[in-house]
Amino acid sequence: MAYVQPNSIIQLFQGINLDNRYLHTIYFASETAQNTWFTGKVYKTFQQQSYTRYTRNQIKIKDDVTNLFGCTYMRFMNNRTNNKWFYAFITGVDYVNEGTALVTYEIDVMQTWFMQGGSLQPCMVLREHVNDDTFGLNLEEEPIGSDVYDSDLVYNFGTGVFDDYSVVMQTTGSDDMTDHHMIQGLFSGCDYKIRQANSQGHGNTIYNDGVAMLGSWSLQEQRENIIDLYTVPTFCAGSNTGHLSTTNNIVVPSQYDNYTPKNNKLFMYPYSYLMLTTHMGDVAIFRWEYFAGTTGSTCEFDVDGTMMGGGEIRCYPRDYNGQDHNVDAGVVMGNFPKNTAAYDAYQAWIAAGGSTRLENDRQVNSVKGAGSVLKAIGSIANMISPSSSSRVTDVLEPTGTRVNGQNVLDVTRREVSDQYRTPSSGAMAGAVGGAFETAGSMIEARNNMQYTFNDAAYAPNIIVGAPTSCLPVSQRDADFYFYHTHVRDDEVKRIDDFFSCYGYSIKKVKQPNLTGRRYWNFVQTQGAVINGNMPSSSKEAIAKIFDSGITLWHNGDQIGNYAQSVSSGSINNPIVA
Repeated sequence: MAYVQPNSIIQLFQGINLDNRYLHTIYFASETAQNTWFTGKVYKTFQQQSYTRYTRNQIKIKDDVTNLFGCTYMRFMNNRTNNKWFYAFITGVDYVNEGTALVTYEIDVMQTWFMQGGSLQPCMVLREHVNDDTFGLNLEEEPIGSDVYDSDLVYNFGTGVFDDYSVVMQTTGSDDMTDHHMIQGLFSGCDYKIRQANSQGHGNTIYNDGVAMLGSWSLQEQRENIIDLYTVPTFCAGSNTGHLSTTNNIVVPSQYDNYTPKNNKLFMYPYSYLMLTTHMGDVAIFRWEYFAGTTGSTCEFDVDGTMMGGGEIRCYPRDYNGQDHNVDAGVVMGNFPKNTAAYDAYQAWIAAGGSTRLENDRQVNSVKGAGSVLKAIGSIANMISPSSSSRVTDVLEPTGTRVNGQNVLDVTRREVSDQYRTPSSGAMAGAVGGAFETAGSMIEARNNMQYTFNDAAYAPNIIVGAPTSCLPVSQRDADFYFYHTHVRDDEVKRIDDFFSCYGYSIKKVKQPNLTGRRYWNFVQTQGAVINGNMPSSSKEAIAKIFDSGITLWHNGDQIGNYAQSVSSGSINNPIVA
């Protein structure tokens, strides 16, 4: 076997914070830049060493082992491998003899292969530092958040919408269809009467006098014609629907209360957003990034209102999420307070013809009862003496009472003539009992009519409408309130530092971004594909490293030192212009 002159070079390093977990590595733009940096960090160089096999993972070095304990990294070059540097982690140093140490190592595939001619193909990128952090971009959901939020009131509509209230009375109106008309764009078969309620300043009730206002209402209808009575903001009470816009009061924030994030994603949902509430149970969430603007720009909202159906007011954004008037994203405020009205039940009974019907029933029952009594008396008289019927007739003749167009006496004479026969004791008793029974029925009918009259006369007043309460309206607190809702300052700093360290969630197929930040770039892929002239086992290992996520440091002296970039108490890793 031919003798091979030992001519390999081994260099040892101290203080290089790289290890075989591959959480970090140093990024070099070229192999020349890599060689230059490591040359400046050499601790010891051993010349004319035996051929070093990078797969053996052990090498003997002519040096005292105590001199090598502080070494953490190494590289070696064999002239038979085209002067290629192999970089490795020192995983152990062992004693051989007084002048020899055994060094155990593991090849660093990132520095040995990837930084010397390797590259990434486009693939699924899960996370990385972006080079464009413009507000409104980078909307992918993040795995980090907070349950602690603050809300700062930035605007409420107030003036022009909820300053004044009116009471609306809906009545049956006229039966003539020509009186029916369009109200606020809707056909209505009812009439609406509107009166403005008292408005005495914030905190005072404004609808308790609704019933009293009925006394001053000029109505052709009776009060019993009232269908509904309710209170709505004067803004939407009238022949036309109310409409109002605001264009310059709600501004996309550019900072938190006492902290300005370094990553613009913290100005977007779910870390920062606009919350709209009515203080009546209705809430809507609006994303700042869905408005057509940037931080510092204004957000526009419209308010529309109608008094129909008890009253409704809708508040919705303009130029939001690609729609000029995004009504579906807004909130609708309803449930305004219902009022009540009372009227006299007896007068309503009379107006409905109750007393007239009762009087007619009384007269008819009196006539029918009189006829029945005459019939009974005539039967008794005939039983006693046939000639007595003429005397009975003579006695009753002056009454001249008529039923159904016939004189009662004519009817009675015929019936008495029909009853002429020789009486028996049973017949006489039956006739007398019938007379008393007829008289009792007349008394009972008269009493029932009196009871009906008394029920109507003493009936309680009738209430129109079902009263409801609405505390925000009563306290003059109902409004559309806009709050800047955001993660609390101490929490947002924690999230901000996370983004500075590990970038944003990407979740798209693209070319992985390895540069662009001043201090470091974090990259995590899924199914990475590695190009370059290297063993396939090294390609596989490098792909797994990127899939697990790795931070590429642009200054090898600062590996793992996030504190180097701390400004204003928070980590900062700005984009390199």
